Amino acid sequence: MSFGSKRALLLAAVPFVALAQPAQADIVIGPRFSYYFDNSNLRTSNQTSFDDVGANRVSELEELFEQTQDISPTIIAEDPSSSVLADQIAFPMYGAMINFGNDRDRVTLTGMYGRGKGEARTVTQRRLIGLFGAGGTTITDFEVSNFVASNSIDRIDVEGTWQRRLNENLALNAGVRYERLDVKVVGLETIDSTNQIIAFAFDDPFLLFEDGLRGDSTGEQTIQTFSIRAGGTAFVPLDNNFNVFLSGMLQGSYQPSSRLVGSAVFPTRDEPLFFDIDERNPSELSVGPDIAVGGQLIIFDNLALDLRYRAVIFFPVTGEFEFTDARVNHGVNVGLSLRL
Repeated sequence: MSFGSKRALLLAAVPFVALAQPAQADIVIGPRFSYYFDNSNLRTSNQTSFDDVGANRVSELEELFEQTQDISPTIIAEDPSSSVLADQIAFPMYGAMINFGNDRDRVTLTGMYGRGKGEARTVTQRRLIGLFGAGGTTITDFEVSNFVASNSIDRIDVEGTWQRRLNENLALNAGVRYERLDVKVVGLETIDSTNQIIAFAFDDPFLLFEDGLRGDSTGEQTIQTFSIRAGGTAFVPLDNNFNVFLSGMLQGSYQPSSRLVGSAVFPTRDEPLFFDIDERNPSELSVGPDIAVGGQLIIFDNLALDLRYRAVIFFPVTGEFEFTDARVNHGVNVGLSLRL
């Protein structure tokens, strides 16, 4: 996505603000800076199978024996087990907000853009069982796939919030939010096997020492999230110049299905193996809390410094992840608010 399109998306809400603001409304504007963490690459409950390279090895072995040997063994691949080692992805973000309304009802629109990088290592293990003849010999191989992925992510957050002040200390909140992640992945994968099935079939013990597969892959994916939320905020004025607040809301989110599209190449002794990557991630519905705590320091009559910590948790109720395998976004936000 180009810089111009990102800027256009961040500013897309401004015309609607101009149309919606009441006459002589009290308007506040200001820059916003945040440092957020996203734990999406730590989720593991969808790691249930090898990628295309590992899955295709079964059919490749059977085809090899049919072409070169007068045997047709049955190759059984057991369900694999996977583990993931990764860090949360950090997003330094910048943007702006506009707030308008009266003493009772106010609307805030915020747009933020940032870029983050992260690395994740996925290790997958499984057994391949070769059955030679009815009631004959059984040979077992062990396969291990080690996949290291480096992710570069462009992130856009746009949200709108309505607040109705009940009194000096309490307010009701409701709003909508849109998140977009443009992901680019560069990966290195190594697949090693004990090769006992091939060594037995060809009666050649030296085949046990065949090198494993090692290949590079690239891919791109766009992930979007649409959210609605509602709750309340409590305000505690500590003195004339500093107010503390606590906001608690319940949010529901929808993440449409997305596709990871790319390619992979695995050099071999004969010729490279090329694979097209086209993986579809199913849509996901999620629920969870949206909590923020912070304060506002009044610098001048028309200028204030805003500080807050925010955490949003997405517990999936549909899709490929288990309910307990939640996605968490959290971090700090700093901004200036200028009253026009």
